[in-house]
Amino acid sequence: MKNFRCLAAMLLVVCACAACSNNDENEPETTTNTLTVDASAYENWVYVDMKSGKTQTVSMTGTDDESKVTIDWQFAIHRYTDIKTNGGAAINTQLTNLNSVTTVPAGEYTEDVEGTILYQFVMPPTDENYVSTHTNKTMVWTEGSAMDKTLKPTNHVFVLKCKDGTYAKLQFTDLTNAENVKGHITFTYEYPVK
Repeated sequence: MKNFRCLAAMLLVVCACAACSNNDENEPETTTNTLTVDASAYENWVYVDMKSGKTQTVSMTGTDDESKVTIDWQFAIHRYTDIKTNGGAAINTQLTNLNSVTTVPAGEYTEDVEGTILYQFVMPPTDENYVSTHTNKTMVWTEGSAMDKTLKPTNHVFVLKCKDGTYAKLQFTDLTNAENVKGHITFTYEYPVK
């Protein structure tokens, strides 16, 4: 009887180890990716799927219609001023080195809020030039002004809690292309962060 209990205990340990091993194999590996997207048009959102690295540009023609999005997106970029999440929440770590964020930070993650954004640039803008949408007020990644040519990235690292419970680290590092045209956003992300 004693041998049977010992054998049963050993079998239980082996099964538990195998189960842990299978769980690790099913978890996606954390990947680091750098993308540059053209978010220069006022009427477009650029949607980003960090799982696949794919992006999709969707035009707003009087409405911000997310039903047009065909990729599994976690966040979207509008020009160099607006970020929205797909049911997520974000925190600004205030750090400027992606590798310095080694754990998912505790703290208050901010969800998107409803508001309006400019989608047609005319001077002076009227109510017709704005569209209702949601944006994340924590994910402000630029400082300065485009008008006086002082606009630049803060290089802050953000942690995004996605609606599926996974986390990502994001750092926006540039807002111009090689020809110095604004709206070409370069960012690096790690996803999923464990």
